[in-house]
Amino acid sequence: MNALNNWPERDTPRVAPGEPAWIFGTGNFGRAVARACLAQGIAVQGFVQTQPAAADVDGLPVRTWSELLTADRAMALLVGIFNPAAPYDGLLRLAHEAGCKRILMPWDLYAQFAQELGWRYWLASPEWLRAHAADLNRCHERLADEPSRVCLERVVRFRLGLDTDYASFMHPEPRYFNELTLPPLNNRALNYVDGGAYNGDTLLDLIKVSPLQQAWLFEPDAANFAKLAPNVRNAGCPASCLPLALSDSYKLLRFSSGQGESSCLDQNGSVAIMAAVLDDVLAGQRVDFIKLDIEGAEEWALKGAAQSIAAHRPVLAISCYHHPHDLWALPDLLDHLAPAYRYYLRLHAFNSFELVLYAIPDERLQA
Repeated sequence: MNALNNWPERDTPRVAPGEPAWIFGTGNFGRAVARACLAQGIAVQGFVQTQPAAADVDGLPVRTWSELLTADRAMALLVGIFNPAAPYDGLLRLAHEAGCKRILMPWDLYAQFAQELGWRYWLASPEWLRAHAADLNRCHERLADEPSRVCLERVVRFRLGLDTDYASFMHPEPRYFNELTLPPLNNRALNYVDGGAYNGDTLLDLIKVSPLQQAWLFEPDAANFAKLAPNVRNAGCPASCLPLALSDSYKLLRFSSGQGESSCLDQNGSVAIMAAVLDDVLAGQRVDFIKLDIEGAEEWALKGAAQSIAAHRPVLAISCYHHPHDLWALPDLLDHLAPAYRYYLRLHAFNSFELVLYAIPDERLQA
């Protein structure tokens, strides 16, 4: 099957040194785009924001759409917004309605500024994605149902800049605990592992739909952990709250903390945290469900859970939007660790964020 290599050609636009440009958005990503442009000699005129909170940001003026002059609207507009809150199809409508013609999206910008922008979750240049068509097709062939296959096809087209309407799409199923994951568990009291437990919100969702025997909740961010522990106590859950990251070996890691759900491993982070190996924490205890949303460390955590996955065949819900290669690398790894899983994709946020790989043990395929 070659479902993912028949893409129409699309030239990736670039901004030339000396060319004037505006940045749409004044958040962290927009400011990073502005710095990258200035480093390449691009004449950044300022920022555009629908409802400005300040007259200038980083020494550059901030304008509303109505304040842009006719000449400004003819300049390149660089979309400096990268989050799951504002779907890109809606942002594009705003820019078009304002009269902007030359609009560069984040994947266009990453093709030019990857080195300056660094790791940005799923963001990759369109050329890089096209070069991995064989890997994407391998994932496509593994997927167990048509909604998953369509999801992968449209996610890739979206990230190539060919299907911006998909920015607003989300599957109707609840995240993590849904008709894919719950029926195989047969309503038994679960042993549950949560990597990236945040403030306990996912555990509280679980106990609404399933009995719980024991939970292990891993959350290395101190601010998040300060909310997690009392929330779990107040809920009366049989759970161990562990201020640890998950990885493939015991190690000390640098961490960027204080960013809520987006706190993450960062080699330049200001906080040192300890990472544990899930197999050693569980020490052979049965695990029925593993959820991982750990800001890009999912592959390491799965390697550290290899024995538990092979022995107990838990249901897995693994975030696969933190790196562009997660789309194929995570199914590849799981196939290596414990074959005989069925794989599904479901999208739970705008702009292809909160894309979850569901791995369901298939008794029919086990030897």
